[in-house]
Amino acid sequence: MDTADEFWKTYEQLSSRLKKKYLKKAHFTDSLDHFTKLAKHLDDEKCPQYAAFCSLAVAKCEQTTGNHLNEAKAYKEAAEFFMRAHLESGELNYEEHLSAALQAFSAAIKIYSEHSQQALAAVLLLQVGHKLIWARKPEEAVIFFQRANEFNVGFPTAFMEGMNGLMTSLVLIKDFQEALNTVLNYMQYLSSKTDVTMEPCRQAFGRCKVHVVLLSVLTREANLKMTDSQQKLWDTFEGVHFSNPVGELPSHVFFTVQSILLAVNICDLTALHTAENSCLSFWNAIESNLLANIRDSLLNIN
Repeated sequence: MDTADEFWKTYEQLSSRLKKKYLKKAHFTDSLDHFTKLAKHLDDEKCPQYAAFCSLAVAKCEQTTGNHLNEAKAYKEAAEFFMRAHLESGELNYEEHLSAALQAFSAAIKIYSEHSQQALAAVLLLQVGHKLIWARKPEEAVIFFQRANEFNVGFPTAFMEGMNGLMTSLVLIKDFQEALNTVLNYMQYLSSKTDVTMEPCRQAFGRCKVHVVLLSVLTREANLKMTDSQQKLWDTFEGVHFSNPVGELPSHVFFTVQSILLAVNICDLTALHTAENSCLSFWNAIESNLLANIRDSLLNIN
């Protein structure tokens, strides 16, 4: 497709033909095939925003013929095209492409939900959440991860992925109080699972304890009273121990977190930096971000 004008001319011709078929209530196979081929051609020509319009037209065709899963698939393809257009816009940063992508993703998710395809809805919700983090839109990602977790509450592996995405989003937007509430609820969820002793759940439970402590550092200036479980964890990490009392964590990680708390209490940036570096291979993106915010808070004090 050489120009936008050429695309719109072809698109309008197909749309006009489709409207006639609406009036006659005829089959939509021919129009659907034309829009599908046009979308592929536009994709090959690196015009994802125009390919997206063709996929939306395909979705409308599938809707009219009652092919709900194909309709959802077409909406998802349109959303992928719009998202790619947003990411490829660079400094231009066309927000309307992102908005259109989210609308199309939401349409697909709604169709899956309404037609007893909760597993497909949950998978797509997680995918959209991750895409939004990649697109540096963590605030928009929150609701998608929250909804994914509602679907995945009975599936620990998928639920853990959603909780990790949700925590990442909340930390990136610096909503530390909500992140703290979320991780405390997550710990309750993990504790309720009969397979909590399995290694993935055990590791997640250990990291949750680290997150509670680091988030408590960042939220304590709000002068909010700690919950009983939060206070118990805080006391465990602040106390004097000659052996590791937190079985879900490696000993060097437990004592490193203790060193971090000590450095924070005495406002010692050098000690904080040393403690951080002693566990670089352990920290994930969430913990690294939390530690960066703790460093910033100490810099402001100093």
